[in-house]
Amino acid sequence: MDGRDEIAQLSTAFNRMTEGLRERADMQKFVSQSTVAMIQRGPQSPEERAGQRRTMTLLFSDIRGFTAFAEHRPPEEAVAALNRYLQLQADLVRKFRGDVDKFMGDAVFAHFTGDDMALDAIRCAVEMHRAVRQASDGNPALPPLALGIGIVTGEVIVGSVGGADRQDYTAVGAPVNLAARLCAAAEPGETLLSPSTFEAVRGLVAAEEAPPLAVKGVSAPVSTYRMRA
Repeated sequence: MDGRDEIAQLSTAFNRMTEGLRERADMQKFVSQSTVAMIQRGPQSPEERAGQRRTMTLLFSDIRGFTAFAEHRPPEEAVAALNRYLQLQADLVRKFRGDVDKFMGDAVFAHFTGDDMALDAIRCAVEMHRAVRQASDGNPALPPLALGIGIVTGEVIVGSVGGADRQDYTAVGAPVNLAARLCAAAEPGETLLSPSTFEAVRGLVAAEEAPPLAVKGVSAPVSTYRMRA
């Protein structure tokens, strides 16, 4: 084999490696880090396929007023603004050691693990409120909007959910549903915490007890704690 053949083979191998890295980078934009980690581990064990119980802190955030804003803007302008607000939040989730599970329209679902997961989620929420509130300062392309956020700590089932052709590696369970309900009930600029989350950070954050909240699917009103941005 002469030098030209060796260079050609090296070039082919390099291009294949580069393409693989590009595909991996693209994939990471569309799935959560936990999904990427699951894929990288290789074939799942029967236990992983069945789902595993884990204690997590779940955070849901929703941009208040974005739908009304988008109705009066060209689609490309609305999408650009939405992506800016979602990127601000996603960066903060990573900063506080969380993982964005998915984006759902103008909402973000993220989860946190570890000894400080409740405090990490709350600190993240505080910074998310601030970032979204300040995003429009000096930028006429961005509307002045606010977030509503719900945070719950509890045991969930983590596993691959979906059909044979399309699956998400995600968290499911009552705490996830409750976090979404608290997010929906939060006023603009407000974070609602579940009692389990508040007890984990009692004495570390400023929160006030809010009136019990009637939650769909839960027989008794749910106690909540309120933090205002």
